[in-house]
Amino acid sequence: MTLRRAKFSLVMFAVVAGGLIAWMTPKVIDSGGIASGRCPIAVPESGASPTIVLIDSAGMVDPDVVDVESQYPRPNTNGRQISLHATAMASLVSACAPDARIIAIASGNQEFQFGVDAVASLRRAIELKPHVVLVGFGTPVDSTALRAAVASAEANDVLIVAPAGNTRAPSALLGDRQGVPLYKWNEPIYPAAYDTVIAVGALDADHLRSADFSQDLPYVDVAAPGTSLFLPEELFAEIELTGTSYAAPQVAAIAAIARWIAPDLSAAELRRLVVATAQPLDQRYSAAGAGVVQPLMVLESLDEGSE
Repeated sequence: MTLRRAKFSLVMFAVVAGGLIAWMTPKVIDSGGIASGRCPIAVPESGASPTIVLIDSAGMVDPDVVDVESQYPRPNTNGRQISLHATAMASLVSACAPDARIIAIASGNQEFQFGVDAVASLRRAIELKPHVVLVGFGTPVDSTALRAAVASAEANDVLIVAPAGNTRAPSALLGDRQGVPLYKWNEPIYPAAYDTVIAVGALDADHLRSADFSQDLPYVDVAAPGTSLFLPEELFAEIELTGTSYAAPQVAAIAAIARWIAPDLSAAELRRLVVATAQPLDQRYSAAGAGVVQPLMVLESLDEGSE
C-alpha cells in the first residue's frame, strides 16, 4: 500500500467513524463560535497535520485564542499588534483543520500591505514550503513585485488561497467605502485575480447564494460561507464575521488536508481538483465561481486518482 493510499484510508476511516449523517448536515459557526470546534462547512476529521502559512496585513494572531507555531512580524511596522482579522482567519483554519500546523506572518499595517512588506512576507512563506499559503490581504493594484512573488510560488509548487474581494456592490459590509479610498466597485483584487491563486468568494447567510459584497468577476474560483459567522465572546467580545477573508480559510484548510494526503499532487493539480469538485449554485452570478467547495468530493477524488 502506498503512503498516499494509507493516508487516504486513515482519513476515510475517521470520516466514517464520525458518522455520515453528521457529514451530510453542514455545520455553521453560531454564537457558540469557533471555540466549539465547528467549521462553517463540513470538513471530516482527518487527523491530518498539514502546514498552513497565514499572511495577514493588519497584525499578529492572538496566541491565547489560536495555537500558532511561529510568527514573523516585519520590523518597523505595527506588526506586533494583535489583529482581530488575522486571529479570526487562523481560528477558522483551526476549526476546519484542527491538527494543522499554523505559521502566521504579520506583514505590516494597512499602509504597507500593498508594497514590499507583503511581497517579502509572501516570499518568506514560499521558503517555508507549506502545504498551502493563505493570504489575508487584497489590493486593486496589480504590482510587478506582487505578480513576481505569486509566480515564484507557482514555480516552487506552493499553492496560494486568497479572498476574492468585498467590493462587488455597496453593502452593509463596506457602507460608504470610508477607509478604502483606493477601491472602485467590483474591480479585480490581487493576488486573488492571478490565475495560479485559488480565489474564494463568500456565500450569504443561508449558503444558497453568493453574498452581495463578494466580487462578481471571472477570476473567482469557488465559494464558502462568509456571512454572519461568529467568534466567541472571549475574543474582543462577540463579533460577527462577514467577508471573503473568512471564506478563504475554509478552502485553504481542505486544500492543505488534501495535499497532506497526496503530497505528489502539484499545486496546479490541486487547484483544478478543488474547482472541479465544487457544487454549482443556481444563479447567474459568477461571484461563486464554480460553486461551493466540497471537501468530501475532494478527498474521494484523491482516492480515485490513486487507483
